[in-house]
Amino acid sequence: MTSIADLVLEAREALDRVWFIQRIKFFDRTDETISLRLYIRDDLFIQAFGGQLTQSLYFALIEGNRRIFGIDCESGEWHVHPCKSPHEHAPYSVGLEPKPLFKIPFNHRKAAYRRGFVITNLCTYPKPGKEGMA
Repeated sequence: MTSIADLVLEAREALDRVWFIQRIKFFDRTDETISLRLYIRDDLFIQAFGGQLTQSLYFALIEGNRRIFGIDCESGEWHVHPCKSPHEHAPYSVGLEPKPLFKIPFNHRKAAYRRGFVITNLCTYPKPGKEGMA
């Protein structure tokens, strides 16, 4: 599982390399847990939570106050909250390791695309002025 330190480093890397990530906000960070948001717009962001003791990772694409899509890992088992029905759980055997933050939108870009936001492979589209970082 991704460590708390790795999740923080990955969030900072996303801010540097991913053109649509505007800012990061860290919440409740301890040695055992982290909660953060990667803002795409003020009302659209990726919420991430990691817990070392419970071996859990939770990722959700939030628009306004609603989850529009999510992927979670609990005790090594991944499941997805699909775009069409984000309150449901569906098994997700592929998982997102390594670097789960870079794989969320890439694997499920339809949710953001429907909102006028095109997401493609995050590693190949750096922020403007950061060419060569891909």
